[in-house]
Amino acid sequence: MLLLVNFVLSFFIAGGLGLREPSPLGLVVGLVLVVVAALTLAIEFRGIEEGVQAGIPAKFAWQFAFGLTVSLVWLYIEILRLLWIIKSIFAE
Repeated sequence: MLLLVNFVLSFFIAGGLGLREPSPLGLVVGLVLVVVAALTLAIEFRGIEEGVQAGIPAKFAWQFAFGLTVSLVWLYIEILRLLWIIKSIFAE
């Protein structure tokens, strides 16, 4: 919700609340989002493992693959954003 509020405020205030900007607050938010994305990836793997053990039909494999792909892409984007924030903070 906080990121949604930041998005809406960015239409009226440059940078919104500064949650995605290269600042100490942006660094903390970036770290939290990387951890959340990594935990989501772990949950996806756990769901796949439980699905295989439960004997879910193979026709549902694409749903597991899609969830895994979304989690990986999200984690990748958040890591890139975090690296950009770190570079921007320490390059000044």
